[in-house]
Amino acid sequence: MTLMSFICATSLYIASQNTNSGMQTDSWQRALTGADTAVDEAIAALNLNNTQSWTNWKKVTSSELPTSQPSGGADTTTAPASGEYNYLISATPLACPILGASPEGNTSVRWWATVDTAGLQATDDANGNQWYRIRATGVAGVPGSPRVSNNRLDNDLRKLTLFLNRQTGGTTSSPQAARTIEVVVQPVATGTWARGITTRKWMSMAGDGDGNSLIAVVDSFDSSNAAKSTLGLYDPIKRQRHGDLAMVDSTNADLKSTPVYGNLTYSGPPVANTNQVKGTTATPFNKIIPDTADPTWTPDSTYAGGANAPFLIFTSGTKNKPARIKINGDFTVAAGQTVTITNQDFSMTNNYIEFWVTGKFTTATGGVIVQSPYVHATWYVDNDITVSGASYLVLRAENLSFVGVGNNHAATESGIPPFVGTINAPGFDVTISGVGGYSGAVLANTLTLNNLGSIHYDEALKGSSTVANYAFASWFEDNSDQVRGITY
Repeated sequence: MTLMSFICATSLYIASQNTNSGMQTDSWQRALTGADTAVDEAIAALNLNNTQSWTNWKKVTSSELPTSQPSGGADTTTAPASGEYNYLISATPLACPILGASPEGNTSVRWWATVDTAGLQATDDANGNQWYRIRATGVAGVPGSPRVSNNRLDNDLRKLTLFLNRQTGGTTSSPQAARTIEVVVQPVATGTWARGITTRKWMSMAGDGDGNSLIAVVDSFDSSNAAKSTLGLYDPIKRQRHGDLAMVDSTNADLKSTPVYGNLTYSGPPVANTNQVKGTTATPFNKIIPDTADPTWTPDSTYAGGANAPFLIFTSGTKNKPARIKINGDFTVAAGQTVTITNQDFSMTNNYIEFWVTGKFTTATGGVIVQSPYVHATWYVDNDITVSGASYLVLRAENLSFVGVGNNHAATESGIPPFVGTINAPGFDVTISGVGGYSGAVLANTLTLNNLGSIHYDEALKGSSTVANYAFASWFEDNSDQVRGITY
């Protein structure tokens, strides 16, 4: 009888411990669900950032975040500024999915979230937009007796509050599991040239796997700033760190350890070989990239396509009323041919011109287009684009723009001198292989950097920008135990 009683007591003890441990594990996981829900609420408020999105949020003027559920403050309809934080507390506990009328374990979770600037300034961002910090806590009750598990490692991992609140140092009326997440979110700018490279799908870089900047590099400069360029041209000595990349779908993307002096933002699976990204890596990138379209204007003049491109093109068009030329068919600058695009009477007045090529745009080896520094040219091209830095001579990226219209076409840039301009071709697969690199910005379906191809984003292109959404730049779970002097 004694032996049987001992066996029975031991079995009941083990069963009780297993049940207790199971309840604690379940509550610990549900607390994380609560914290994730709080983060989602904060992201939704920041993404919309309007009166409705901040409904029920309170604003507190303080640079110190609360260590327990916040209180006080006043109703707010705006995001927090420096020295402030917004907070939101779940109105009612989150109901957990259950079966039956009398379930075991915890059946509800409560949470709260705070949003602040964490000392970050809008001037820290390439586009002048504010970054934010989100701290979110989820709390789930722990059913059963307030005793620790018989597994010490399990206790060290979960840090359950059974009697002593490890955040405040006070006691708790009932056992609970609390988990806190800290997230830093970066603004994803909207605007055609808000970053150096934007693609609908993958990018494949030309790095050698060792981060050798002599092979290929993505960085930035500012042609409008003498401190960030030399005579308006890219200068590696004056390299800037705003060569940002963004992908809507990162499937099969590979940076191949190419040095990227900027931030990477993407949606989809993790990008391969990003160890040389000098800025942040964030997700998601939810920007919708619109299709391009042919012009709807009536041309001022029309040329037949083919190899007989005009050798001299004048323009006196203004920004609001540019000169307009339509080329029916391919536009080809043959070897040995030079095409000059200049102002009427060779004046030093800024003039604008638009071309519409219904076929391919090609500058053959030895063919050259020379564009006056006072001319701003836009080319709408309905088929493949082939150009090089040696074949199209222009000083500033803002003066030359290729708009690729349609899908399943290719745009190729090569050559020893750098190509200067922009390519807006969301349906084109773009390849850059020129030794001199590419100065400007690219928007493409896919992008391939071959050989010594590099891209130098001209920050003078970005203009004004707004925030499309916020992406996760960092995420970590704060397991601080302030009572024991453990803080992060």
